[in-house]
Amino acid sequence: MNKVKFNAIVNIISAIVFFFSALSGLILKFFLFRGSGKLGSTFLILFRENWLLIHDVSSIGFIILMILHLLLHLNWIKCLPKLLK
Repeated sequence: MNKVKFNAIVNIISAIVFFFSALSGLILKFFLFRGSGKLGSTFLILFRENWLLIHDVSSIGFIILMILHLLLHLNWIKCLPKLLK
């Protein structure tokens, strides 16, 4: 697999993983917030603990994919100071 195709795959998976991270974060913030007094609160059939797991796993996955993305663009990052002169 060439670098361009691999980079495209990383970018697509990153967007999907970010979507799950953002969506679960918004659900936790606005629908299943901490201290609501409801033990076992659910949203779309999933308990708060399940949403926390989805959020944690997708966020860690996104961080890993962003590190990979930066490594794929390392040559461009190294050339950046020259480009900004």
